[in-house]
Amino acid sequence: MGRMTRSSALFASLAAVVFVAVEGRAQSVGEARAEELFREARVLMESGNFERACKVLERTRRLHEGAGVLLNLADCYEKLGRTASAHAVFAEAEVAAGPGRFARPEVISEARRRLAALEPQLCRLAIRVTVPIDGLVVKVGGQRVPRRSWGTAIAVDPGVHTIEAEGPDVAPWTRKVRVREPGRTVHVDIPALVVAGAAPAEPPSSDAEPARQVARAPVSEPSYWTTQRSLGIALTVLGAGALAFSGAYAWSAKQQYDSARGEDGSARQSESAEAVRKAQIATGLFMAGAVSASAGAYLWIAAPSGTARSRTAAGAGAGALWLAGAF
Repeated sequence: MGRMTRSSALFASLAAVVFVAVEGRAQSVGEARAEELFREARVLMESGNFERACKVLERTRRLHEGAGVLLNLADCYEKLGRTASAHAVFAEAEVAAGPGRFARPEVISEARRRLAALEPQLCRLAIRVTVPIDGLVVKVGGQRVPRRSWGTAIAVDPGVHTIEAEGPDVAPWTRKVRVREPGRTVHVDIPALVVAGAAPAEPPSSDAEPARQVARAPVSEPSYWTTQRSLGIALTVLGAGALAFSGAYAWSAKQQYDSARGEDGSARQSESAEAVRKAQIATGLFMAGAVSASAGAYLWIAAPSGTARSRTAAGAGAGALWLAGAF
């Protein structure tokens, strides 16, 4: 018996048992209606009318979200070429048939087989927000994309997708993009959004008097601020900034790692990988900040000056470095 024959036999057997009452419990009105719809959908699928069959199965799912219904719906989506929808529902079917007293091993096995077969066929879309703002909402096909998924390749059905971005006090942004090549990720950048109601700057009038440049005499720097001392304070400030960003990334990595522990499956893997990436960035920033601040402090202290002002600044620089090291 070939693969397609075995698969058809499995779905036929599921059609026969998916709505059997548990421990003799009588069906509710909703379950009885769901069984009628399910059998109708099976007839439609066997006749090749997958478009209508999927719609009937979607109605069935709203009444009875069982493993057999989900498996058949995913199979129907795949027949229509909706690979991402099929992949998502196969994953739901695997969970619905999961461990417990009424576990369905045959459903779990079939769902996993179909998930593995669909994986290389998925089309993906990665949306990068170039200038994130508070309250920004990004949608694909009317469905909101979680902020944590920005920049991440997400599976989408082949076809044309409408990407929308909107937020407080900015004009909405929309773009249509076609995704159709299996295994390929299409990247889309959302630019900085224009402030709502902002008028474009008017060019200067042609009869306006050109601005006159006024020559200014150069102002000499006080002898105290030598090149070495200026470079030292610049390196110290840069180092302190890098250490501050390192702390922020470390805190963000810890928060994302804690969040990942509450997730399952691919969501947990994605969250954990992002947490590791942020932790690596934090480590790199910390090392760079420490080196920069140390070099700046050395240049400041080694600058040729014996005034009290120099000693005070050097003490402050050393204190900042010690605090950063303690953090």
